[in-house]
Amino acid sequence: MKLSKFAQIKFYPALTVTNIKSLVPVILDNEQGLYHSWATLFINLARVYDLYYHLVSPTEASALAAYTTAKSADPALWKHLDAVILQCIYTTIAPDLLLVILKCNDTRLADVDAPVTNSHLVLRLTGSLPEVYSCTVDFIQNQEPLPPFESCHSKLKMAERTIKARQARENSMSGSRADSSAIVATPSSSSNDSFASNKRNNNNKNRNNSKSNDKKKATQQSPSGPSLNQPPH
Repeated sequence: MKLSKFAQIKFYPALTVTNIKSLVPVILDNEQGLYHSWATLFINLARVYDLYYHLVSPTEASALAAYTTAKSADPALWKHLDAVILQCIYTTIAPDLLLVILKCNDTRLADVDAPVTNSHLVLRLTGSLPEVYSCTVDFIQNQEPLPPFESCHSKLKMAERTIKARQARENSMSGSRADSSAIVATPSSSSNDSFASNKRNNNNKNRNNSKSNDKKKATQQSPSGPSLNQPPH
Protein backbone atom coordinates (compact mmCIF):
# COMPACT_ATOMS: atom_id res chain seq x y z
CA MET A 1 0.00 0.00 0.00
CA LYS A 2 1.52 3.30 -1.06
CA LEU A 3 1.42 6.35 1.15
CA SER A 4 -0.18 8.45 -1.63
CA LYS A 5 -3.35 6.32 -1.39
CA PHE A 6 -3.77 6.99 2.31
CA ALA A 7 -6.46 9.64 1.90
CA GLN A 8 -8.59 7.30 -0.22
CA ILE A 9 -8.72 4.49 2.33
CA LYS A 10 -10.68 4.78 5.58
CA PHE A 11 -9.93 1.31 6.96
CA TYR A 12 -6.53 0.13 8.09
CA PRO A 13 -5.59 -3.39 9.23
CA ALA A 14 -3.80 -1.76 12.18
CA LEU A 15 -7.17 -0.78 13.61
CA THR A 16 -8.03 -4.47 14.12
CA VAL A 17 -4.84 -5.48 15.97
CA THR A 18 -5.71 -6.65 19.49
CA ASN A 19 -2.81 -8.80 20.72
CA ILE A 20 0.35 -6.74 20.23
CA LYS A 21 2.48 -8.98 22.46
CA SER A 22 2.04 -11.90 20.08
CA LEU A 23 3.58 -9.77 17.31
CA VAL A 24 6.28 -8.17 19.51
CA PRO A 25 7.06 -10.82 22.16
CA VAL A 26 10.12 -8.92 23.49
CA ILE A 27 9.46 -6.50 26.37
CA LEU A 28 11.74 -3.45 26.39
CA ASP A 29 13.24 -2.53 29.78
CA ASN A 30 16.38 -1.04 31.31
CA GLU A 31 17.83 -4.31 32.55
CA GLN A 32 17.95 -6.90 29.77
CA GLY A 33 19.58 -4.90 26.95
CA LEU A 34 17.00 -6.02 24.38
CA TYR A 35 16.51 -2.69 22.63
CA HIS A 36 17.78 -3.79 19.21
CA SER A 37 15.61 -6.93 19.21
CA TRP A 38 12.59 -4.93 20.33
CA ALA A 39 13.19 -2.18 17.76
CA THR A 40 13.58 -4.69 14.91
CA LEU A 41 10.30 -6.42 15.77
CA PHE A 42 8.50 -3.12 16.27
CA ILE A 43 9.66 -1.62 12.98
CA ASN A 44 8.63 -4.80 11.19
CA LEU A 45 5.19 -4.51 12.83
CA ALA A 46 4.92 -0.90 11.67
CA ARG A 47 5.80 -1.85 8.09
CA VAL A 48 3.34 -4.76 8.01
CA TYR A 49 0.47 -2.54 9.15
CA ASP A 50 1.55 0.48 7.09
CA LEU A 51 2.38 2.58 10.15
CA TYR A 52 6.08 3.16 9.50
CA TYR A 53 5.68 6.85 8.68
CA HIS A 54 3.92 7.32 11.99
CA LEU A 55 7.25 6.42 13.57
CA VAL A 56 9.76 8.00 11.19
CA SER A 57 8.94 10.90 8.88
CA PRO A 58 10.16 10.39 5.29
CA THR A 59 13.15 12.36 4.03
CA GLU A 60 12.86 11.80 0.28
CA ALA A 61 11.13 14.73 -1.43
CA SER A 62 8.38 12.74 -3.16
CA ALA A 63 7.63 10.60 -0.08
CA LEU A 64 7.61 13.67 2.14
CA ALA A 65 5.13 15.42 -0.15
CA ALA A 66 2.83 12.37 -0.12
CA TYR A 67 3.21 12.14 3.66
CA THR A 68 2.18 15.78 4.11
CA THR A 69 -0.80 15.38 1.78
CA ALA A 70 -2.03 12.24 3.50
CA LYS A 71 -1.67 13.76 6.95
CA SER A 72 -3.64 16.87 6.03
CA ALA A 73 -6.28 15.00 4.01
CA ASP A 74 -7.78 13.20 7.00
CA PRO A 75 -6.35 14.51 10.30
CA ALA A 76 -8.79 12.47 12.39
CA LEU A 77 -7.71 9.16 10.86
CA TRP A 78 -4.05 10.16 11.12
CA LYS A 79 -4.42 10.89 14.84
CA HIS A 80 -6.27 7.61 15.25
CA LEU A 81 -3.36 5.73 13.71
CA ASP A 82 -0.94 7.73 15.85
CA ALA A 83 -2.84 6.49 18.90
CA VAL A 84 -2.60 2.91 17.61
CA ILE A 85 1.18 3.09 17.31
CA LEU A 86 1.44 4.68 20.77
CA GLN A 87 -0.68 1.91 22.22
CA CYS A 88 1.63 -0.64 20.63
CA ILE A 89 4.60 1.04 22.30
CA TYR A 90 2.89 1.24 25.69
CA THR A 91 1.99 -2.45 25.55
CA THR A 92 5.51 -3.69 24.77
CA ILE A 93 7.64 -1.80 27.31
CA ALA A 94 8.30 -2.43 31.00
CA PRO A 95 6.27 -0.54 33.64
CA ASP A 96 9.23 1.64 34.74
CA LEU A 97 9.76 2.91 31.19
CA LEU A 98 6.02 3.41 30.78
CA LEU A 99 5.94 5.65 33.85
CA VAL A 100 8.84 7.69 32.48
CA ILE A 101 7.05 8.21 29.16
CA LEU A 102 3.77 9.12 30.79
CA LYS A 103 5.45 11.57 33.17
CA CYS A 104 7.24 13.24 30.27
CA ASN A 105 4.37 13.55 27.83
CA ASP A 106 1.13 13.25 29.76
CA THR A 107 1.26 16.67 31.46
CA ARG A 108 -1.33 18.25 29.08
CA LEU A 109 0.46 21.60 29.62
CA ALA A 110 1.48 21.64 25.96
CA ASP A 111 -2.18 22.18 25.10
CA VAL A 112 -2.04 25.57 26.82
CA ASP A 113 1.34 26.53 25.33
CA ALA A 114 3.25 25.69 28.52
CA PRO A 115 5.14 22.44 27.84
CA VAL A 116 7.47 21.11 30.52
CA THR A 117 11.10 21.72 29.54
CA ASN A 118 13.85 19.13 29.72
CA SER A 119 15.72 21.21 32.31
CA HIS A 120 12.68 21.27 34.59
CA LEU A 121 12.24 17.51 34.30
CA VAL A 122 15.92 16.84 35.03
CA LEU A 123 15.99 19.15 38.05
CA ARG A 124 12.81 17.62 39.44
CA LEU A 125 14.24 14.14 38.92
CA THR A 126 17.54 14.87 40.69
CA GLY A 127 16.35 17.34 43.32
CA SER A 128 14.83 14.95 45.86
CA LEU A 129 17.13 11.93 45.77
CA PRO A 130 18.82 10.46 48.89
CA GLU A 131 22.38 11.39 49.87
CA VAL A 132 23.82 8.17 48.40
CA TYR A 133 23.10 9.55 44.90
CA SER A 134 24.96 12.82 45.54
CA CYS A 135 27.93 12.01 43.26
CA THR A 136 25.68 11.12 40.32
CA VAL A 137 23.42 14.13 40.94
CA ASP A 138 26.41 16.50 41.04
CA PHE A 139 27.73 15.03 37.79
CA ILE A 140 24.35 15.53 36.06
CA GLN A 141 23.59 19.01 37.38
CA ASN A 142 27.05 20.38 36.59
CA GLN A 143 26.77 19.65 32.88
CA GLU A 144 26.03 22.50 30.51
CA PRO A 145 23.54 22.10 28.97
CA LEU A 146 21.77 19.53 31.10
CA PRO A 147 21.64 16.06 29.51
CA PRO A 148 18.32 14.67 28.23
CA PHE A 149 15.86 13.38 30.79
CA GLU A 150 16.11 9.82 29.43
CA SER A 151 19.91 9.88 29.79
CA CYS A 152 19.66 11.11 33.39
CA HIS A 153 17.14 8.42 34.21
CA SER A 154 19.46 5.76 32.78
CA LYS A 155 22.46 7.05 34.78
CA LEU A 156 20.46 7.04 38.00
CA LYS A 157 19.29 3.48 37.38
CA MET A 158 22.92 2.41 36.92
CA ALA A 159 23.87 4.24 40.12
CA GLU A 160 21.04 2.47 41.94
CA ARG A 161 22.33 -0.94 40.85
CA THR A 162 25.87 0.00 41.93
CA ILE A 163 24.68 1.20 45.35
CA LYS A 164 22.65 -1.96 45.96
CA ALA A 165 25.60 -4.17 44.95
CA ARG A 166 27.95 -2.26 47.28
CA GLN A 167 25.52 -2.50 50.20
CA ALA A 168 25.07 -6.23 49.64
CA ARG A 169 28.85 -6.71 49.57
CA GLU A 170 29.33 -4.68 52.77
CA ASN A 171 26.55 -6.60 54.55
CA SER A 172 28.16 -9.88 53.52
CA MET A 173 31.57 -8.78 54.81
CA SER A 174 30.06 -7.56 58.11
CA GLY A 175 28.33 -10.91 58.59
CA SER A 176 31.60 -12.77 57.97
CA ARG A 177 33.47 -10.65 60.53
CA ALA A 178 30.73 -11.21 63.13
CA ASP A 179 30.89 -14.98 62.61
CA SER A 180 34.70 -14.97 62.97
CA SER A 181 34.50 -12.95 66.21
CA ALA A 182 31.97 -15.37 67.65
CA ILE A 183 34.20 -18.35 66.85
CA VAL A 184 37.25 -16.72 68.49
CA ALA A 185 35.34 -15.51 71.56
CA THR A 186 33.53 -18.80 72.30
CA PRO A 187 35.81 -21.82 72.97
CA SER A 188 34.61 -25.17 71.78
CA SER A 189 33.35 -27.86 74.16
CA SER A 190 36.41 -30.04 73.45
CA SER A 191 38.67 -27.14 74.41
CA ASN A 192 36.75 -26.69 77.67
CA ASP A 193 37.06 -30.40 78.48
CA SER A 194 40.79 -30.39 77.74
CA PHE A 195 41.29 -27.29 79.91
CA ALA A 196 39.40 -28.87 82.85
CA SER A 197 41.34 -32.14 82.53
CA ASN A 198 44.70 -30.33 82.55
CA LYS A 199 43.63 -28.33 85.57
CA ARG A 200 42.72 -31.51 87.52
CA ASN A 201 46.03 -33.16 86.60
CA ASN A 202 47.96 -30.11 87.77
CA ASN A 203 46.06 -30.06 91.07
CA ASN A 204 46.76 -33.78 91.67
CA LYS A 205 50.45 -33.29 90.88
CA ASN A 206 50.66 -30.38 93.30
CA ARG A 207 49.05 -32.44 96.07
CA ASN A 208 51.41 -35.38 95.46
CA ASN A 209 54.41 -33.08 95.51
CA SER A 210 53.21 -31.56 98.79
CA LYS A 211 52.87 -34.98 100.45
CA SER A 212 56.36 -36.02 99.30
CA ASN A 213 57.86 -32.86 100.70
CA ASP A 214 56.13 -33.40 104.05
CA LYS A 215 57.61 -36.91 104.31
CA LYS A 216 61.13 -35.65 103.58
CA LYS A 217 60.83 -32.99 106.24
CA ALA A 218 59.63 -35.51 108.83
CA THR A 219 62.58 -37.81 108.12
CA GLN A 220 65.13 -35.03 108.40
CA GLN A 221 63.70 -33.79 111.73
CA SER A 222 63.62 -37.26 113.55
CA PRO A 223 66.29 -37.63 116.49
CA SER A 224 69.47 -39.63 115.82
CA GLY A 225 70.52 -42.57 118.09
CA PRO A 226 70.70 -46.31 118.26
CA SER A 227 67.88 -48.27 117.09
CA LEU A 228 65.69 -49.93 119.64
CA ASN A 229 66.25 -53.21 117.97
CA GLN A 230 70.04 -53.09 118.34
CA PRO A 231 71.45 -54.82 121.49
CA PRO A 232 73.30 -52.64 123.95
CA HIS A 233 77.08 -52.81 124.07
